[in-house]
Amino acid sequence: MSAIKDEDVLKIAKIAGLKINHDHMKSIKSDLTAIIDFFETIESIDVSDIRGYEDPVTPFERSDVAGKSLDIKMTLRNSPEKNKNSFIVPRIIKGS
Repeated sequence: MSAIKDEDVLKIAKIAGLKINHDHMKSIKSDLTAIIDFFETIESIDVSDIRGYEDPVTPFERSDVAGKSLDIKMTLRNSPEKNKNSFIVPRIIKGS
């Protein structure tokens, strides 16, 4: 069993961009511990006698040759926001 600390939950929440209600900290720690314990259980299974997956379909390969590109006006036609030849997208990571 892995011990999850409040600091671990807060660090994960910060990375994920989540706000954690401290009233739910115990529940979140319990859920994360259960997830980690489950992965530890899976990790302990002996799979040395199990063959790996083999895809029966031969992968399709093609030459990496540059072709005709889309026209910039056609590409940006349905974009809600654009700036000359670029898409404008909302910032999702704060502080960058």
